[in-house]
Amino acid sequence: MSKTNKQSVVYIDGENFIHRAIELLGKSKKQGRKDIIGLNLVDFVRKIVRVDERLEIRYYTTRVRFSAVPKKSHDKLDDIVSFNSKWLSRIGSQGVSIVRAGILRSRETDPCPKCGKVLQYFVEKGVDVRIAVDMVTDSKNPNIESMYLLSSDLDLLPAVGLVKNNKKRVTYIASTIAVNRAMVASTSQTLTFTKRDLTEASHD
Repeated sequence: MSKTNKQSVVYIDGENFIHRAIELLGKSKKQGRKDIIGLNLVDFVRKIVRVDERLEIRYYTTRVRFSAVPKKSHDKLDDIVSFNSKWLSRIGSQGVSIVRAGILRSRETDPCPKCGKVLQYFVEKGVDVRIAVDMVTDSKNPNIESMYLLSSDLDLLPAVGLVKNNKKRVTYIASTIAVNRAMVASTSQTLTFTKRDLTEASHD
């Protein structure tokens, strides 16, 4: 098979990446999301993976349904929807493939033992399943030579094992301050990114 037909695929768990990026930037969630809007995701990824062959970047995100979230969380959800609209439009224009999977749902923390306060937070349901299915399916494609996973979700470990059984390399991409040791042990290689990598790929 011609080398020119070979392809690499990067699988990005969207919310996982956003959270890690905000941690690196040292910002609040609201300010951090504003800063991320200016990121050129393609430039950022290419600097990290450094591959010469064709590179497909897939960004996995949830569908947002207000009906799946209590009304008391709608204001917070409005902020997420506003960010996603701008962010997904931007990275889509850069050539990133956007994959919508699963649903964003609201959850509550356990009551604080001191004050009894309960906080609302959001969790993705279904994104990890879609990434796992796509990775295992792609591992059977002879044109795909290398696979890169930007996620620390341990639910993806079984998929990583199946991909390796199909003789494909899986490289784990992680923030320098949030490297998952189990993922490191299970993948073929680990690459990390820093705050500098984020800021150097920001153009706006």
